[in-house]
Amino acid sequence: MKKKKSFWMTRAKKNKNKAGLLKKWTLALNLFFVLLLILTYITPYVRVEVWGWLTLLTLAYPFIMLMNGCFAIAWLLNKNWYAVFSLLAIVAGLSVHGRYVKLFSFKSSKETCPESIRVLSYNMRGLEMVPV
Repeated sequence: MKKKKSFWMTRAKKNKNKAGLLKKWTLALNLFFVLLLILTYITPYVRVEVWGWLTLLTLAYPFIMLMNGCFAIAWLLNKNWYAVFSLLAIVAGLSVHGRYVKLFSFKSSKETCPESIRVLSYNMRGLEMVPV
C-alpha cells in the first residue's frame, strides 16, 4: 500500500529546497570573495601595463579580508565544512597580511642611512588667514 502524503510533509520539503537554494547562493558568494582574495595576493607580481585594473583590488583588501573572515565564522557556526574555502584562502596569504597590517613592531638591526629623508608635517589649520 502507498502511504498518503500529508500536507505538512510536502510543505517541509518545499522549505528544504528554499534553504538549499539559499545555501548555494551563499556558497557562490563566498567563492567569489575567495577568488577576489586570491587575486589581491597575486597583484604584486602582475605587470601594471597589462593588468592595471587588478591593482585597484588592493584598495578593497581590508573589506575582502573581512568578508572572508565573516564567511568562515558563519560556516563554522553552522558546523559546515564550507568554512575550509575561506580559511584556506586566509592561511594561504599569511605572508601577504604582514604587508597590509602590522600588528607587532620588532626593532631591526639595520641602521638608518645618514642620507635618508625624514618627512615632518604640521597642522596648518591654526594659521588660517583671517580677513582684517
